[in-house]
Amino acid sequence: MLKTIEAYLFAFREVKEKPKLWFSIIIGFIISGSIGQALSDDMAIIKAALSIAEFIFYIGIANIAVKVVTNKEYTIRDIFISPSILWRCVLILILMVILSTLASLPVSLILIYLGAKNITGGILVSGSAAITMAIMIYVFMKLYFSSYYLLDKKLGVWQCLKVSWEDNTYKVCFSIFLALIWITVLSAPLLLLDHYLNGIHLAYLLTPIQELAMVHLYMQLQQKRNNDAPEQLQSQ
Repeated sequence: MLKTIEAYLFAFREVKEKPKLWFSIIIGFIISGSIGQALSDDMAIIKAALSIAEFIFYIGIANIAVKVVTNKEYTIRDIFISPSILWRCVLILILMVILSTLASLPVSLILIYLGAKNITGGILVSGSAAITMAIMIYVFMKLYFSSYYLLDKKLGVWQCLKVSWEDNTYKVCFSIFLALIWITVLSAPLLLLDHYLNGIHLAYLLTPIQELAMVHLYMQLQQKRNNDAPEQLQSQ
């Protein structure tokens, strides 16, 4: 398994080292998210544009996180990545969702069949739904590092998905899942404040922490692969 606590400690240390840079990014996130929620429904185009901007910034944070973990120089300008990398990141995310859905399709079809036949046994239906969700989550975790391979190694889209699938064993997937639980727990108080403050996205304060921690997990995996490679060669 990968070291999730170590990854989060690294993330907090990094934000502490360059607080101006990270808090500038965070403030931008909070402002754009708050403006988007405050806009009325008849301003859907502006709200959509702000959502797209948030997604671009999110990919940019991942790009900076990759530079941090790989010991490369970085500035706030690195949040703006090239269009060629951006559209491939978008395509990877879309494919991750599609592949996760397709993997769970057989169980989903069984669930639909049970409903069509009016077989509504609570345990059976609930079990099928739980298995469907578990499959989707597992496949998504297997592909989770795909965009990091793109940002780090500039691999092709399918190659990123393939390498992530091969590298992310069930232990790695569990580590990723555990790391996401950690950030959910850390975010819980801020999410409650968001609810009472009516649209101020304080939970965005932890966005850089999450990305830095997840990229650190990715780098742990790369280091583990590099360490295991000589041993595999010697055994052959």
